[in-house]
Amino acid sequence: AANEGEPHLILRGDDGGYVAIAGGGELKGEYVVAGNEIRFQGLTAPIPRPQESREQHATLLTVLMSARAWKIQGQVLELFDVSGKPIAVLDAVYLR
Repeated sequence: AANEGEPHLILRGDDGGYVAIAGGGELKGEYVVAGNEIRFQGLTAPIPRPQESREQHATLLTVLMSARAWKIQGQVLELFDVSGKPIAVLDAVYLR
């Protein structure tokens, strides 16, 4: 959306917390990893107002709610749904 950064997901490592931002809305919660399985929990946040922003925010919310498996290849995290279909490809970006 105009004047907004790219959607992003920050996984906070061992404490299992995450922050995801898209469309001006922020999702916070916890994630659980067991082997190649992953689940994002606590998916509640206000919906951004502009239509463009709502769509981007809703897409990120759907991806996190649907994620059931993960795989890392190099600097890329892939998320998969319950059927094994890829639903997101996320590039690592290191914050300064």
